[in-house]
Amino acid sequence: MTFKRLFIVSALAIILAGIASFSVAGQDQDPQPDTPAAPSDTFLTDDLIVYGSECIGQDCVNGENFSFDTLRLKENNLRIHFFDTSNSGSFPSTDWRITINDTFNGGDNYFSIDNATANTSLLRIMADGNVGIGTTSPSERLHVNGNVTVEGVVNQVSDVNVKENFTAVSPQEILMRLNELNITSWNYISDPDSTHIGPTAQDFYAAFGVGVDDQHISSIDTGGVALVAIQALNQQLLAQNATIEQLTEQNERLQQQNADIMARLDALEAMLNNPSQDQ
Repeated sequence: MTFKRLFIVSALAIILAGIASFSVAGQDQDPQPDTPAAPSDTFLTDDLIVYGSECIGQDCVNGENFSFDTLRLKENNLRIHFFDTSNSGSFPSTDWRITINDTFNGGDNYFSIDNATANTSLLRIMADGNVGIGTTSPSERLHVNGNVTVEGVVNQVSDVNVKENFTAVSPQEILMRLNELNITSWNYISDPDSTHIGPTAQDFYAAFGVGVDDQHISSIDTGGVALVAIQALNQQLLAQNATIEQLTEQNERLQQQNADIMARLDALEAMLNNPSQDQ
């Protein structure tokens, strides 16, 4: 076989082999477009210093307007997770998370500090300004589910300029209701080691009709009832003192009258014993 024939045969064999390979590999399959490889994570082995602002999140855009923000998190589910990798029993290892808003339609708007290990919300600030500690649905500006220890003074506003509908109360009637109020010692179910003394909110509300509802007692109301009861007792004390003073004056007059009568009896007795003294 000449060199020319050998070259032609070899070329034909290579072409036929390529055609066969393409037919087998692509049999019953559509050609797939080329896709770019997923970008790999950026791994730094040194400190990172950003001279300017930074945006993190799926919704950051080129030319982001940061205004005065130095760091911006921008996407529809915002979370910051503090993952503690301590694995020794003697080291703290609780994971923490900052959560922004619920992830479902119609959910709450809030800022929350969570115990990620226990999956519990410890502090929640609602969009309306209410703050909850130990509760995820605070109903007041500060709603605490648990005991509160204050190493200082709690000042409750009582300015006349923030009050209205002033109505006089009867101290004696308040004292009468207070005397009928059932006051016992008890403990909270969640705190069995601490004993307290006082009425239930239901009994207090039924007796005086003050407060937000029959499940809570305000210290302003208990203090007010105590002050009115003191006034009632003081009124009773003043009345008793006036009565005692009157009885004392009456007793003194009676004693004087008795002394005068005794003096007259003594004089009469002396006259009877010495009739010559009258001659």
